[in-house]
Amino acid sequence: MVEISCRVIGNATQCFRDSSVYEIRDLRTKLMVTAPGLWATHTASYHYDSHMLLDTLTSFTGEKETITYTGELLDSTRTFLALNNLKLTYNHTQWLHTMSALQFSDTSLSRVVGSTAGYDSIGRVTRLLPRRGARPDTVRTAAFDHGGRLLQYGDTLDTWADSACTLDQSVTKLGESCNNSLLLSAAGIAAASYAYDAVGNRQEATQNDSVAPATGSPDGRTSA
Repeated sequence: MVEISCRVIGNATQCFRDSSVYEIRDLRTKLMVTAPGLWATHTASYHYDSHMLLDTLTSFTGEKETITYTGELLDSTRTFLALNNLKLTYNHTQWLHTMSALQFSDTSLSRVVGSTAGYDSIGRVTRLLPRRGARPDTVRTAAFDHGGRLLQYGDTLDTWADSACTLDQSVTKLGESCNNSLLLSAAGIAAASYAYDAVGNRQEATQNDSVAPATGSPDGRTSA
């Protein structure tokens, strides 16, 4: 398949040519991009496993990424070969199949951009750790009513022992990937609670001991 698009750049018209190659299962295996006068043809390539899932991606610059999946075909790992085999690992909750953790093989990256999450029995996030294993780390917990409306949340600044947050499934309970028995300290830094009327419209929000009114809407989606 070939696609050509042109646009005016300054006083000249520049055209770009994109072409793709597909295999028998209708999966794209190559993408070629050409811009005459600007750059030569750049090619990205794709490879798939027996389940038709992408398992290798090679970028226009030749950098390769490999992807693996769990037995239930959920994302398991991504390895970036050009970044000294940096690996990103995904954790999933056993029954909900929601993503419970992201962790890099470079622990310094995990402390900055890694994350973990805990869920209730119907898949709502009730606990969020934005940076996995950071010292200290901000942890948000939330509670909902039977209608799925947010009742309250609280933020704490937690400090964990070095061994508390691991990928060891023995200490992973519904996505909470840090062992609570190894929590060194927790200090409350923010909190809020919400009230609703009989039809589910949010009426007020209490934040840090002050009450702020909220305008209701038919679907109850309001901001405090």
